[in-house]
Amino acid sequence: AVSEEVRLAVAQALGSYGVLVEAVQLVAVEVPPSVDQMLMEAAVTRLRIELTKRYKTMWAAALLIRTMVAEQNRRATVAAARGAAAAVSEGAKARAVRTGQTVRAELEALTNLTGSLRTSAVELLSYRWLDGLAAAKRGRAMLVRSGGGGPAARGGATKDR
Repeated sequence: AVSEEVRLAVAQALGSYGVLVEAVQLVAVEVPPSVDQMLMEAAVTRLRIELTKRYKTMWAAALLIRTMVAEQNRRATVAAARGAAAAVSEGAKARAVRTGQTVRAELEALTNLTGSLRTSAVELLSYRWLDGLAAAKRGRAMLVRSGGGGPAARGGATKDR
């Protein structure tokens, strides 16, 4: 349709010279520079839009990965904290059981000793305390469990058994 219109326009323009136009062939088309510039800007704009879409997709994936990593780190930190807390709790329970067993054993030993020696617990503890002081004067290693003045002076262990 366009080529027919062009052929008729050329035939009309050249018809007064006796030229018969059977066909028209365009060898080169020149468009104004403003059209070239507009087409180039449109192509560049389409490329920028495509690059922006790809950039957005890339960052969405990166954000998703970072979110997943952060969630895993959070879970690992919580699990480690719970494990550490459980370990501390179990250690405290074990120490409490061990201390209770030690106290019961020492009380039983003190009861047995006071019964076999027919003496009071206060006298026995005072003797132990004084023996510890004497050992310290002789340079022997000792374990002194009471502060100063013996247990009876501090108001402790006054009940006779």
